[in-house]
Parts: sequence; C-alpha cells; structure tokens
Amino acid sequence: MEENTLKSTRKEESESSSDNPREVRSGDVQFNEGNYYLPHEPLLGFVVIPEGAFLMGSDKSKDRDAAENEFPQHKVELPKYYIGRYPVTVEQYRKFVEESGYINPNPRTLDSPNNHPVIFVTWHDAMAYCTWLDESLRRSPQTPAILTKMFLEGCRVTLPSEAEWEKAARGVDGRIYPWGDIFDADKANTKEKGINDPSEVGRFPTGASPYGVLDMCGNVCEWTRSFYGVYDYPYPAEGKEREAGEDLKINGYRFIRGGCYFYDRKRTRCAYRTGENPYNRNGFNGFRVVLCHGPL
Repeated sequence: MEENTLKSTRKEESESSSDNPREVRSGDVQFNEGNYYLPHEPLLGFVVIPEGAFLMGSDKSKDRDAAENEFPQHKVELPKYYIGRYPVTVEQYRKFVEESGYINPNPRTLDSPNNHPVIFVTWHDAMAYCTWLDESLRRSPQTPAILTKMFLEGCRVTLPSEAEWEKAARGVDGRIYPWGDIFDADKANTKEKGINDPSEVGRFPTGASPYGVLDMCGNVCEWTRSFYGVYDYPYPAEGKEREAGEDLKINGYRFIRGGCYFYDRKRTRCAYRTGENPYNRNGFNGFRVVLCHGPL
C-alpha cells in the first residue's frame, strides 16, 4: 500500500511539469526568487498527500517511548492535501515581511542564514505568513496548474492540523520515525546528532518521510493549527468536533510537532505531541505550510 501511494505521489508531481524535480542533496536545496523563494520544483515545494486513512498515535507494544496522550493508536481518514517539503525558511519569511509590510517585532527572525528554517515566530506570525502566501499564489500567473485547481476547489494555504502533519511525517503504517522504527542519529538534527543549532533545510535527505517530506524529525518544532487540550484520542472524525479544535479565531495553546535540535529521540518521534502558547517567540519554533480545505 505504501509503495502504491508513493508511486501515485511521484506521478502527480511529475505530471505538473515537463521537468522532473531535482534530486535533493545535503545542503543543495534550490529556491526560486521569482516564486517567493519557494523551492525550485514543479510544485514549488508542495508535496501531495493522497486521500485515505493512516495510523495516528502510538502502540505501546511497538513503541516503548510512547506517552499517554498518544493513546490509543487508531485510523484517521483525511482528504487529499499538499504540504511543504521543508519548513518555511528565513529567506521566504523575509520576502513576506518586505512585500506585505508585516511588522516584524523580533529582528532575530531574519538573523539566521537564508536557507535555515525561520525561528522566533509566534503562531500568529506563522498564520500571517500563510495568509500572505495564499493571496500571493492565487494571483501569481506562475502558480502551477495543479495548485491553482486546488484553490478553485476551495483549498487555502494554512498551517497543518495535527493529523495532516503526522500523516505527512510517517505515512500510513504507524512507523515511529519518518524513515522507519529504528532511530538513526544520522537522519535528523536531534540532540543525538550534536549540532546544537537549527540546520539548513534538507540537510538530511535520508531522513525523508514516505512521501519525500523532510525535516519532520528534529531541527525546529513546528506550529500546527490544532488547539491544544481539545483532542483526546481517538482523533475526532470529520465534522463539528474536529472543526472546533482547529478554529483559528479562538485563543489558547496550539499543538507543536516534530521536536527540535535539542530534543532527544523520544521527543522527535512522529507521534510526539505537546502544546505551546501561541504568543511565545523562541529560537526553536518554526512552521511549514499546507494547501488544504482548512478553516478560515
């Protein structure tokens, strides 16, 4: 099933352009200045996650590091969506600040190298970037036809929900890390690797998820749109309960996912979940975007 999903994903990406995506090598991700410094790929760095069910949460018999708020492991159905292959970078965020006039209260957001994930951003900063990118891609004549079709079908650029983030990170089979069940310090920027700082996006290509999404384990924690404390597992089915937990207008803690460079292997598992004050701005929280039927 996983192999068929990957074939479908790659086919859809390749059909969007006459050029195939470049192979990503360590430290060799290219970005397109004419497209808001998004990745130089046919879908601008968006990766399709096919419709269907995946295993969310943890199985204690399989994962001895699992926490209580990850139980029970269960199937969750999601419609098709697209997620950023990498976290949003400093250069992408700078483009947003310059073009939108957004007041950037902390200059440290732009202090890191251009190809590093942006940090020192609040949940509200991240949502403001999503709104700007959504509007920019809608009006750009260079937006790929597949993404334009998604916009016409009612999709929008926003932050991923917990479920969207987790499926993109681990695929459908409940694996513990993006690459499998065995931790490998050479596949991610975690405490065990010893870098002790955020690293450039795409530095660990062998740590990719089944869909080819990178940096889902370690490097920087990532904001989601899901409201912390609302979702006891099993995850709510599609409907009002799920929508309430992803309401962008309510205040309160939001789930962050993925762990960061100083988190160990236990806290960088795909199922690990914790919350963060949406007004907090620190040196280890970043974000990535999705294109989905998300809330307004």
